[in-house]
Amino acid sequence: MHRHHPSFTHCGHRSAGTVIAVPATLVYHSRLQLLAVAKLSWVYLLVAAAVWVVFGNGRVRGAEADDRPDMAAYYEAASPAPVPRVATAAYGDAPVEPSEGRIVSRPGWLSTMASEFGEGSFSSEDFASTACQCGECNGYHWEFLPDESLYPFYLADTKASRLAGQWIEATDDGTLLDGTLGGRFGIFRYVDATPGPFKRGVQADIEGSAQVRLDMDREHDVRAVDFRAGVPIAVSFGRFQTRFGYYHLSSHVGDEFLIRLPTFDRLNYSRDVLFIGGAYWLTEQTRIYGEAGWAFYYDVCEPWEFTFGIESAPRRATGLRGAPFYAINGRLQEEVDYGGSVTVQAGWAWRSGYDTGLLRTGLHYYNGKSNQFSFYDDHEELIGAGLWYDF
Repeated sequence: MHRHHPSFTHCGHRSAGTVIAVPATLVYHSRLQLLAVAKLSWVYLLVAAAVWVVFGNGRVRGAEADDRPDMAAYYEAASPAPVPRVATAAYGDAPVEPSEGRIVSRPGWLSTMASEFGEGSFSSEDFASTACQCGECNGYHWEFLPDESLYPFYLADTKASRLAGQWIEATDDGTLLDGTLGGRFGIFRYVDATPGPFKRGVQADIEGSAQVRLDMDREHDVRAVDFRAGVPIAVSFGRFQTRFGYYHLSSHVGDEFLIRLPTFDRLNYSRDVLFIGGAYWLTEQTRIYGEAGWAFYYDVCEPWEFTFGIESAPRRATGLRGAPFYAINGRLQEEVDYGGSVTVQAGWAWRSGYDTGLLRTGLHYYNGKSNQFSFYDDHEELIGAGLWYDF
């Protein structure tokens, strides 16, 4: 008994239906390559998680780190400008009484949270090691290939470049696997050397990803892939931040899908977009944001799109116990009369240090126009679980 699948019909922007003939050899090799990429994405996810947990920044984390006299002595000797410290417990534990006369200057990964999630505050001591102490930069300095991001990608944005996988059940469409293989990588930035959670400065990044959908009920067939690449530039004024830049996105239907439905009208959905957005941190962990994009070149779609949402996640070291996160994202698209989609995610997150890579796992819910733009005019409701890693 075959499961019912939608017809994938579309409104407007189409050519007459044609039968697409695909050479058998090309289909065979394309299928092997796409399946290999899709399956390797899970390997990369697991490897990234393992490296983060075991080797993150080459150090061991947790409450026990504060009890290491050799490390404390090292940082006391190495710091040219030691800062008075008050010893604190690990994330979520009760505060520890200060050690009288103890003077240390420690990096962010040894700074731990002494209050419950969402209620704590950052102090300058927690970021003392991030301040430039060269005496020549006048408060600002250059960093090349930075690990951190001044403007992190929106957590529930399903089109953002990251490592991700969502195992989902689609209404009237069976079991699907949505995977993203990519990420954001810092190129350079010019930032304020003053310690604190809300840095000021400018940062240029590059991002790219392949966003694939596998039909798990049909031998993991590749249904479609969206490819994205871009150059975002972020400017931070403290709590308020903005970003602008360019990205390209194009959508491609899988060979297996075309073989199964040879009369499907393949759409050449493509867009080159200039975007600008802004975000405001309500607390150290929670921000609201909005963004507008305008395509100067587009095929099938229309120029305008809008993104907005709210999210909350830990921004400094959590230890192995982690911390909760949630994210809600809305997307509006002109080509569907400013309809779109909403994504909700919630679960648990881990971070090795201040604004370093964020590993998340939890529930995933999506409702609206298809997340695969080859089927942009079809409605879908998806619910399942996901694993995400943001660089």
